[in-house]
Amino acid sequence: GLCQEESMESEEKDGKPATGTLTLKRKTQQRERDAKMEQLSKKLKTDDNVEWLDQHKTLREMGVDPKETLLLKRRLFYSDRNVDSRDPVQLNLLYVQTRDAILNGRHPVTEDQALEFAAIQCQIHFGDFQEDKHKPGLIENLNEYLPEQYSSSWGAEKKILKLYRKHPGLSQLEAKHLYTKTARELPTYGVTFFLVKEKQKGK
Repeated sequence: GLCQEESMESEEKDGKPATGTLTLKRKTQQRERDAKMEQLSKKLKTDDNVEWLDQHKTLREMGVDPKETLLLKRRLFYSDRNVDSRDPVQLNLLYVQTRDAILNGRHPVTEDQALEFAAIQCQIHFGDFQEDKHKPGLIENLNEYLPEQYSSSWGAEKKILKLYRKHPGLSQLEAKHLYTKTARELPTYGVTFFLVKEKQKGK
C-alpha cells in the first residue's frame, strides 16, 4: 500500500508552569508526560507515524499534494515465505523494506548479524567478490550498509569484505532472497511496534 513519507520534524508542545491548583497541576503533569512520550517516539523506531492512504480513494480526494513524496510499502507480511526469485517485484519490495528496517533500528541486530546483512547487500550491489576490484574503500557510505551504532566500528568495512567472499555465484535476486530469508530469523521480524502509555486511575 501507499503511505505518506514520515516527517523527521514534529510540533513542539508549549508547557506552562503549574499554578498550584489541582486541576492545573494535573494538566501540567499531562503535558510533561506527553512531552516524554514525544521524546521516546523520536528515539524508538515504531510504526505510530505511518499514515496509510485509503486505497479506495484517489490522491486528489484525500488531499495529497502533487509535490508530496509517497512510499510504496508492504502492509501485510502473512505470505512472505512464498516470496522468492520467481516474483522479482514482490521480492525487491520486501528486500528494500526489510533492509531499511534493519538499518534504521526497527529490527535490532547484533554487530555480527549486521555485518552479515551488509555482506549480502554487497553481493546484491556489486555482484561476485573480485580480489583486484573489491578493496577497502569500496563502500563509500557505511551508513547505507550498517545500522548507525555499528557504522563507525573500527575495521567494519574489512569485516564486511571478508564475509562478502562467502556468497560467490549468487545472482542479485538470489542474494535478495537470502537477505530476506535471513531476516525472518530475527525475533522482531513481522512485529509492528507502537508506543503506549498506561492510563493511571483518577487521571
